[in-house]
Amino acid sequence: MEIKIEISGLPEKLPFLLKACLYRHALDGLGCASLISSGKAPALRAWVTGKTIEMEILGRAPQLDGDNELGEEYKLRLQSLSDRIEAMGGTFEMRTVSSAEMATVARFTLDDWEVPDGA
Repeated sequence: MEIKIEISGLPEKLPFLLKACLYRHALDGLGCASLISSGKAPALRAWVTGKTIEMEILGRAPQLDGDNELGEEYKLRLQSLSDRIEAMGGTFEMRTVSSAEMATVARFTLDDWEVPDGA
């Protein structure tokens, strides 16, 4: 399964903890998307708007029926993503893109971080 990746405008240098959190969101978010993909490749997009870094993982919208194992595992993974991002000072959002697709979005404001020189 090929993952579509679009990255634009990210600073070359970021604080290690912010970079690690973005990497984990990419890994765990793509893992969640792959868990329910049914063969549809997920996508990752990352960009900077003003002083805000945004990373979005797009994938198939799940059927979150609490009676099935997949629904419970998926919910736990999403909660873990949200907790990690918010613990690092970011915001986490889930949104519906279409009836068949959803996105998880992590946002971090660069003003909240000490960005290394040259970034």
